[in-house]
Amino acid sequence: MSDLNLESIKNVLEKMDDVIYKEYKCGSQLFTLVYVESITDIDQISEFVVKPLLSYGGGEILNANQVIRDVIPLSSATKTNDLNEAVIQVLSGNILIFFSAFSEVISCEVKDYNIRNVEKSETETVIKGPREGFVENLQTNISSIRRRIISPDLKIEIFSIGQSTKTDVAMFYLKGTTPEELIDYVKERLLEIDKRNFVFYSNALEEKLKTKWSPFDTIGYTEKPDIAASKISEGKVVVMFNGTPFAVSAPYFFVENFMAPDDYTLNIFMGNIGRALRFLAFASSTLLP
Repeated sequence: MSDLNLESIKNVLEKMDDVIYKEYKCGSQLFTLVYVESITDIDQISEFVVKPLLSYGGGEILNANQVIRDVIPLSSATKTNDLNEAVIQVLSGNILIFFSAFSEVISCEVKDYNIRNVEKSETETVIKGPREGFVENLQTNISSIRRRIISPDLKIEIFSIGQSTKTDVAMFYLKGTTPEELIDYVKERLLEIDKRNFVFYSNALEEKLKTKWSPFDTIGYTEKPDIAASKISEGKVVVMFNGTPFAVSAPYFFVENFMAPDDYTLNIFMGNIGRALRFLAFASSTLLP
């Protein structure tokens, strides 16, 4: 997988709704920008990439070296011709520039991770590990996940839910790891609640995903990006609504009730001991007189 062109990039980055493709005309030539909206600085792109290319008066652009030397005033601008390398770069916050006149591709670093001030989580406190939590802004939350899973297998599908509210909803999953049946099931439930006029929060989806006959929770919640990323890596589907500072994960298993946020950062031996003690405490308090 080494042939790098616009079509090959689109094929690898399919079902990533936060990846932007913008086409511009510079004289008789066309150039296309490829970047991830949630982790790039739009102002830098406009000021140091788009504006210099559109206003270039040095004649026809013939090759990538000319663009790097004479047009784009960014020291990070480099040529790339490997598809794997280009995919990792764009998922890490770089912008790719494709030109119609030549096959060379230019990559520039324009990262802008949305990181809020560190706050202590009120519901998922940890002794060891990151304190960062989700916020009400969906793009910021998407950025938090992208920083942790830099892989073309991470798919993010964005929906506008509610006939009147048009609330943005992001669905995360790992291609090749998450079962297709689970992806289709969650997507169908999202399309079902789209028929409603007003959808503000995730409770509408929670009602559809919960198993009616089970007395136990069948969907999980987290307000920490590192735990949400772990859920995704386990093959689960994670859904986030704009305006809601937590994520919904499916499926949720009974044994997860005995897990704590610190389990993800402790060594495996201590983590297993902690879960076993919690289960024994639950069993003894439930079964013993």
